[in-house]
Amino acid sequence: MLNNKFFGGDPAKGLFGQVNPLPCSNFKEFFESQLFTPIRSQYTSAEFQGMSAGERDKVKFVRFFTPSSFRESTPKGHARNNNNVLAMSLICLDIDPEKVKDPETGKWVETGNYPAAPFVDNPAILWELLAGLNFAFYTTVSHTPEAARARLVIEADNLPPESY
Repeated sequence: MLNNKFFGGDPAKGLFGQVNPLPCSNFKEFFESQLFTPIRSQYTSAEFQGMSAGERDKVKFVRFFTPSSFRESTPKGHARNNNNVLAMSLICLDIDPEKVKDPETGKWVETGNYPAAPFVDNPAILWELLAGLNFAFYTTVSHTPEAARARLVIEADNLPPESY
C-alpha cells in the first residue's frame, strides 16, 4: 500500500528530478525496502577513496530516498523541488568530519574531529538518546575507520518544510 509519505527516485530510470512514492506504508517497511540491503559498489573502499570528487559522485549516482513528501506535479510523477514539498517525513542528518576554511587557500579542510566516530563505535549511545523514536543509522560510502562518516535518519510526522 502506498501512503505517499516516503518518496525516492532512481537516476538509472532516466527520470532526473522526479521522485515517486515508495512501496511502504510505515518506517519499518521504509527501512526494509530502502536501507536494510545496501547498494553494493564494484569498487573497494580504497579504490573509492582514491577517486577524484567527480568520479566518486558518479559512483554515488544510485537510487535514493528523500526526506520530503511531494504533491503530484507532472504526468510522470512528482517533481523534486521545494515548491512541491508537502511535508517532511524524515529527518536526515549527515554526520561528517568537522571542517574549517583554510585562510590561505580558502578551501575547506578536515580538522581531524570525527563526530560520527563515537556512534559508529558504540551505537547503543543512539538507542539511549533516541529511545522511543523510529530511526536508522548507517555509515556512508565515504566512511573509513580512520575518518568516520555516517547518516542518521529519523522518522518525522508531517513536519512542516519550513521547520526542517
